Amino acid sequence: MANNNFPNFFSAPTDKADAEKKASKLISGLNADEKDELQEILGDRDKINAVLSSPAAQKIMEKLNGKKNGHQ
Repeated sequence: MANNNFPNFFSAPTDKADAEKKASKLISGLNADEKDELQEILGDRDKINAVLSSPAAQKIMEKLNGKKNGHQ
């Protein structure tokens, strides 16, 4: 997924509205095929859980959580 907003994705949202705004910005940068692929993935709970439980995702979430709590 080629997207100019990708680096901003890793800054933790401050609240739900901020998270929705960032997600919308990322999605708007996708082409039609990428949007279809994303919708397919988001519609499959098993795929979502597999991604979120991966070591890479866990590491990113821990890092973001630390930044959100002022630890980094």
